[in-house]
Amino acid sequence: GALTIGAGFAFTGGATASVPSSKSIAGTISAAGAGVLDFGTSGTTVTASATLGGAGTGQITLAATSLASGATLTLGAGSTAPIVTGAITSAATGNLTVNTTATLASTIASVGPANIGTLTITNVGTGGLTFSGAVGAGGTPLTSVVFAGTISSTGTVTFAGGLFATDMTVNAGVGNYGIALNGGGTVTNAVTFSNAGALTIGAGFAFTGGATAS
Repeated sequence: GALTIGAGFAFTGGATASVPSSKSIAGTISAAGAGVLDFGTSGTTVTASATLGGAGTGQITLAATSLASGATLTLGAGSTAPIVTGAITSAATGNLTVNTTATLASTIASVGPANIGTLTITNVGTGGLTFSGAVGAGGTPLTSVVFAGTISSTGTVTFAGGLFATDMTVNAGVGNYGIALNGGGTVTNAVTFSNAGALTIGAGFAFTGGATAS
């Protein structure tokens, strides 16, 4: 049957919820130590803003996930827990934040294609973060993509599918992180790449307002 976590929960030793037919979450759901948060297999609905992750280092797993209108899903709480998710979608304007310092690779299947407001990369570990599918779409771009000044590692954020956004802000960060745009795409505003790590554009890209990468 269904699993509902309506106001957060602390699973000190971790939690696995791969059997429930559906999951609904809100609030801060955390694990400690090496505990995992495995909410894979069936879909998850984020009914109000939620954070998945705590001080634990175990993997955070989600299958396909839908965000309610106005809800922000934060994946990770800055620990070394790697993140693996299915597609992140929203029926109306939802937001996604990623905050991990994992030394292992993190992967998000896709974001959108419609109704996602802001994608924020608060931190990324040396294992890197890969969006394996499209983030946004040509006719329904994300409102904004923000690489925060808090990024502290040399990891690379890779967009293997297309990236489509109205606005992209690339802050310098504490660490020399990299960005790889390997699936093409379009960003409307003038973009200044302030990251000190590598910049890779692997399949062309349309910078409508121009780009500076000095």
